[in-house]
Amino acid sequence: MPTTVVLTRRAALAPIAWVLGSGWLASNARALLVENDAAVMRALAQADAALALIEPASWARNRSEVRIIPRVAVTLGPGGTDALLLGAVRLDGLERVTGPMAIGGTTEEAVARYLVRDYYGIAAPLVLQESGTIEGDEGRIVSGDAAMSTQSAPYAESLSRAWWIASGAPWVRALAVEATASEPDSDAEGVFQDIGRLLREQGETVAAGVCREHGGEEERWQRLVDALGLGYGLDERKGLAALLAQAARLRLCPRLEETLLPRY
Repeated sequence: MPTTVVLTRRAALAPIAWVLGSGWLASNARALLVENDAAVMRALAQADAALALIEPASWARNRSEVRIIPRVAVTLGPGGTDALLLGAVRLDGLERVTGPMAIGGTTEEAVARYLVRDYYGIAAPLVLQESGTIEGDEGRIVSGDAAMSTQSAPYAESLSRAWWIASGAPWVRALAVEATASEPDSDAEGVFQDIGRLLREQGETVAAGVCREHGGEEERWQRLVDALGLGYGLDERKGLAALLAQAARLRLCPRLEETLLPRY
């Protein structure tokens, strides 16, 4: 029986979802797409899926209910294109930044708030609202599929790049887990290794396929695919620690000692 991997519809995970639906995997794993991480947890609890890709803050909140798949994390390097800060003036000269409501309660919100405050040096807190302007000294964060289309702004920077510079580590977008109530899946790590291999070997095909499904510009999807990583080592653990520290500051998850983070 094929292994089902439950994951959300976020742009950062779209190439993985596409590979799972391609029929090319030796494991015959398939995707179950849901709207948010609460639905991911329900799918695991109800045994609708054996494996999951879960947002780091959600993992921290639900550690007792899930078991980490070793050596697997979805990361974005500095070339990630699914979250951008746009401005009509230099970004470190902005006075106010707004962002989409959709990032609220996630580690993407934690990264955005940290970068606005500490990297760009903008005193006013990030404001989450459905729409915002890019004019004068007001900037706007665009995220997800919206970031994959041309955005007209004199100044723009990928938040993945800003996070890479600020933290010295890749941005951990998801962790691979299975339910603690289930028997360990001995093939789980192999499923994600297979996905990673196809992303490397068939990146152009994957980017084109995701672009057809989600819209936007194929070149941006290609850059996203190129920036995706599926491994977990020293740098990824460092990035996860920094990420969860920022999430804990916003009370999006409990504060965890570094000894509780997944090992590699």
